[in-house]
Amino acid sequence: MKTFLLICSIATALPDTCPADEAVKERLEAIQKEGTQKGKLRLVVIREDLEVLERGADDELLVRLGRHLHFLSSDDYRLRELQEEAAPLRTKVRNALLRTPGHAEAQERRFLSLRAEVLAGKRTWNDLHFAGVELHRALRHLPSPETMRVLGKMLEDTKGATAETHFPNQPTDAINVPKSAAEYAMIALHYLPIQQPPVPRNKVVEGEVLSGGLQHHQAWLQWWMEVKDGVRTYRIEGSPVVYNHDGANPGGK
Repeated sequence: MKTFLLICSIATALPDTCPADEAVKERLEAIQKEGTQKGKLRLVVIREDLEVLERGADDELLVRLGRHLHFLSSDDYRLRELQEEAAPLRTKVRNALLRTPGHAEAQERRFLSLRAEVLAGKRTWNDLHFAGVELHRALRHLPSPETMRVLGKMLEDTKGATAETHFPNQPTDAINVPKSAAEYAMIALHYLPIQQPPVPRNKVVEGEVLSGGLQHHQAWLQWWMEVKDGVRTYRIEGSPVVYNHDGANPGGK
């Protein structure tokens, strides 16, 4: 499938100089049609989960909705022909999560619980990697005081990030190397629309935080500690609201 999608991208970008073979075009159209059908089914599931949320939330549902939010925010080919439905649904999912207490804490609990199970030999390191990825993919779309508190707390947890803090049997040369809580937090913070973040938001930094490591950790940790200690506030881009560690800070600067 990746080969066909690559051909499609090239053919779309260069229609005059690189026309796709008719057989390839037909195959790509079939792939897109199948993908669109899968996308429609996923939208049905998302709407059903929103209805369940109205009756009450648990961690499993909140994590699943976070997964849905990332899907709806992506350029997944399954949504290519469904944007008229997907865009407003994304807004509904995001707003529903933001007004539900636990939307960020559920992600943190899942990550820490999985880490404990991995260290006990009950789960694989791969499971922990994907839990961390899902955490930062969801929380980057949920700018809220709860999200900031969760990520700030995670910044203080660098266990597993360095040679000195690696866990027993922690892989260091596999494809899906699990990161520390602090590293996943920095990825989410990089994408959150925080006004005047302590670390520049550019492609170089993006590559560095996605690769892992603590090169920007001290800047983020110091920034968060100032928020936590009450000597710094923050704003989210596009909003006049000023926040401190506990939430909205009316009249704050």
